[in-house]
Amino acid sequence: MLGRSWVQSAPRGAPRCACAERPAGHHLEGILGRSFRKKAAVGRLPKGGRSSGAAAEAAGRTKSGGSAPASASEERAVQALLLLSAKAKEGIGEAEALTTSGFAEKIAFLLLDSFGKRGPDSRAATRLLSRLAKDKRSDVALAVLQWLKSFGAEVNVFHYGAVMNAYAKGGEWMKAFELLHMMVQDRVGTNTITQNAAISACERNGEWLKALSLLKEMVRARVEASTITYSATISACEKGGAWMKALDLLNAMVTARVETNVITYSAVISACEKQKKADIALALMAEMKQRFLLPDLILCNAVISACEKGEKLEDALSILAEMEEKGPAPNRISYNAAISACEKCKQPARALELLQHMQTRKLQPDLISYSAAISACTKGDKAEQALILFAQMQEMSLKPDLICFNAALSACENSATPERALDLLAQMRASSFKPDLVTYTAAITALSFTGHTSEVTLELLADMQQQRLKPNLITYNAVIRGISSRQRSTASDVAGSEAVRTERATFAQGAKESLQLLEDMQERDLEPDVITYDAAVSACESAELPEQVIKLLAKMERIYV
Repeated sequence: MLGRSWVQSAPRGAPRCACAERPAGHHLEGILGRSFRKKAAVGRLPKGGRSSGAAAEAAGRTKSGGSAPASASEERAVQALLLLSAKAKEGIGEAEALTTSGFAEKIAFLLLDSFGKRGPDSRAATRLLSRLAKDKRSDVALAVLQWLKSFGAEVNVFHYGAVMNAYAKGGEWMKAFELLHMMVQDRVGTNTITQNAAISACERNGEWLKALSLLKEMVRARVEASTITYSATISACEKGGAWMKALDLLNAMVTARVETNVITYSAVISACEKQKKADIALALMAEMKQRFLLPDLILCNAVISACEKGEKLEDALSILAEMEEKGPAPNRISYNAAISACEKCKQPARALELLQHMQTRKLQPDLISYSAAISACTKGDKAEQALILFAQMQEMSLKPDLICFNAALSACENSATPERALDLLAQMRASSFKPDLVTYTAAITALSFTGHTSEVTLELLADMQQQRLKPNLITYNAVIRGISSRQRSTASDVAGSEAVRTERATFAQGAKESLQLLEDMQERDLEPDVITYDAAVSACESAELPEQVIKLLAKMERIYV
């Protein structure tokens, strides 16, 4: 019978697998159903009732008496375990399913089948666990490990390492720590590979403090820390925003004479990039070149991005030019970071050049490319060009997002047709985008210069408050300026005519609105500035309210003198 001799010779006190007494040839079908034959063709039992474990063992024998590195029965066991796990997950959690006695017996029988009469050998068990780790089935791998222990099989660091690798792939750092504790209890010493897997599990979740503690424990236990060890720990620090720790670890590698590589430097530079440490990123790139390490595309992009965040345009463009000349060939991400650097430094001409250069290198600009270029033009007083780009991207079937709409709305302020902001707002709402504070403020600011749309700006202010958006100082300044601008425009239209008297009521209303907005600002703990008071004074002057003008000027004097 399959594995019967090994079960019978199992250590005294080990649990006995009841399903191991079933006749060969019926166990898989009984557990999984007949459909399993189709799903795992490699798992067909040979004719004659011979056990798959024995058949695989015989087939794997070589002239020297050795065995093949893996057998069809082992592959069948893996497939069966995965299918059993999927079945057991119906209605309950996988971890709970794996601990039920019936399921444990099924696992045991399948493993007996795969290992053959001699029982589980170390290498076969490692292969099985490694395969489960590759498929990210950590709970199944742990169940197999526990089964091996319960039947008295010798479990070593490689078995634990395979399960730890499964946790690493899934980023299950807490379970990785529990497994390390289990190794201590079982008196199984850790090695570099096991510790690396545990650190990788921490790295995937940005648990940099846990990763550092594991590294310190390795040093204390005199377990060799490799390049992978340090790289994974540095990457954990990068994800956790601990750029100084990442830099310290790189220096520690050099001191300990542990080999550094491009991946190591890339992780440290990425940590610096996220914290806007452009100078350090540039210095690290120069250092790795001195060590004859060639930067790859990911690293170069990280340095350009660091330069963008640190507003070091010339350095960003220099790296991009070097990439074009010597490699690695820049991609869309490279150009987008460089265009964003132009936007930060208010260099619209260079942003437009890069946008054009992308296309000559057969790289199609995407939404990020256009958004950065539009924003660069808006900040660099190229409003008309920004609106042209906004129209151009839509012609290329690129749908603008909220950031892009906001950049175009900001461009309307300095354009020849600021009233286009209303059209953009309508288009934005039709695209199912919800306007935010930037949207409303940009639209109100643009419309405040038109002179005839203060009613619209007041409506937009009321609308944003209904959306529970809090207007800021810029928003209020734009609304009050719009009221003042409307009054000046009206006074110019009716000067020297009898209509002046009929407009006084309108001027008075404008002054009243301006004063009310000032009160609203104070209730919101917003301190009016010179622009606010200047616009309010102008509104009161148009309404011929000298007393209010004097009061406002006195407040300005108390605050700013």
